[in-house]
Amino acid sequence: MGIRWSFVLLAYFSLFFMGLIDNIRGPIYPYILEELSLDSFSGSFFFALASFFSFVSTLTADYWLPLTGPSRSMKIGWTLVSLSCLALGLSSYMQSDLVLFIASSFLGLGIGTIGMSMNILISLGSTTQTRRRLFGGLHACYGIASLGAPLVFELFQNLQFNWGEIIALVSLLSLPLFLSFKKVQIKPEKSKELKKSLLASPLLSLMIGTYVASEIVVSSRLVLYLKEIQNFSSSDSSLYLSLFFFFLMLGRIAIAATNLKIDSVFLMKLSLLMTSLFVFMGLTISPLMICLSGLSMSIFFPCAMDMINHFYPKSFEKMTASALSGLGFIVTCMHLLFGAVAKALGLSLAMGTSIIFSLTSFLCLYVIVKRHHSPH
Repeated sequence: MGIRWSFVLLAYFSLFFMGLIDNIRGPIYPYILEELSLDSFSGSFFFALASFFSFVSTLTADYWLPLTGPSRSMKIGWTLVSLSCLALGLSSYMQSDLVLFIASSFLGLGIGTIGMSMNILISLGSTTQTRRRLFGGLHACYGIASLGAPLVFELFQNLQFNWGEIIALVSLLSLPLFLSFKKVQIKPEKSKELKKSLLASPLLSLMIGTYVASEIVVSSRLVLYLKEIQNFSSSDSSLYLSLFFFFLMLGRIAIAATNLKIDSVFLMKLSLLMTSLFVFMGLTISPLMICLSGLSMSIFFPCAMDMINHFYPKSFEKMTASALSGLGFIVTCMHLLFGAVAKALGLSLAMGTSIIFSLTSFLCLYVIVKRHHSPH
């Protein structure tokens, strides 16, 4: 069976719009702290609650996914995301951190539902030979959206919109996505094949989660770091974030466009080590090096999906779900850890947690590969 493009395109458009909404949270974060008078630790719940409820959504997928199927789940997820973004806008007008945190929780539920569904759509719509490239293309869509998010923020800000109005307006951009749902029908009973024993491989989940945590430290806090520590202007900070996302997008497009014969595990190791080096140089030499870490990070996720498919060809969906199931919990811990370190030791050292997460992911990868090749 060839590529099922209806599955692939729905996943691609979904991740593009989700990436736009997800990554516009970074530029608006300093304004939330200022407007609602939150410190770094309290403000971290804006991200942490979304990550935690994304974890809840993924953890319970064993119960709701067989009933809804990935296509209908995508629709439910987008309903939650759109409504929660409108609620985030409302929190700005109400000057209410309670509304902000409730909206962030529902945003996390929506993001978790979409994330699980689109990865399964790619696995169902691809062939063994095209899976790494299609996953590369999927995350290239995220890279394009990530690159565009700071620019969209700047555009709306120049038009005199505040942060709440901006995220509410951006959520409306996802509405055309609803038009595509009738074109992709997957019967719920088909998803019985995807019944999972979630958290069957905690080490795999830890590897994926700590990589994602290292990426999110940069994408969500770079603007704040540059403004507070490097004394950059808002426009220059957004430009550096755009550069980071440009390199992230460039690498993922390269993965999607080329059929590299290099082993995925080797590329993953290279990705994690170079990311650690670039972030370290960015914090000690020049912030431009942090932007370059986007290029090294871009390699990891498509290669990780290919590695899982290669190591577990008969249970790819199960192992993908297992890998993603703990992601939200790990990212929740990352946001709380970042907030605590920033409050106690400063933003510069808090940014260094990206290096710790990358090296932790490298260690997990080393153990996974060693166990896989072990005769026992």
